[in-house]
Amino acid sequence: MSYAQVTYTGNGSTTDFTVPFTFINRTHVAVKVDSVVQTLTTHYSWLTDGTIQFVTAPASPLSIQFIRTTPITARLVDFQDAAILTESDLDLNTDQMLYSVQESADDFADLSVTTANIADGA
Repeated sequence: MSYAQVTYTGNGSTTDFTVPFTFINRTHVAVKVDSVVQTLTTHYSWLTDGTIQFVTAPASPLSIQFIRTTPITARLVDFQDAAILTESDLDLNTDQMLYSVQESADDFADLSVTTANIADGA
């Protein structure tokens, strides 16, 4: 089970695809077709936080990937002494940590499959 990525296959007619995972910001979701990063407004747009629409339907049988990548180089929340602690700040802080752990789990699962294939001689 993947927490932060999904892969679909283009059929040449479908333009709307579901993003089944949560994210903090739409910029944290990479969109790829046949491993090529797509550009917002040029290649696709967001209809809702759960749906991406391509300008042109990806051809069959191209791979379509949505991959969440939460930034881990900087905190999204910086708590201050004597500041009011809000639910939204706590949730954002926790979501950043949870999402980065989930993304690491996905990466590890992908690595395990690759390593198993090498060990099996595939």
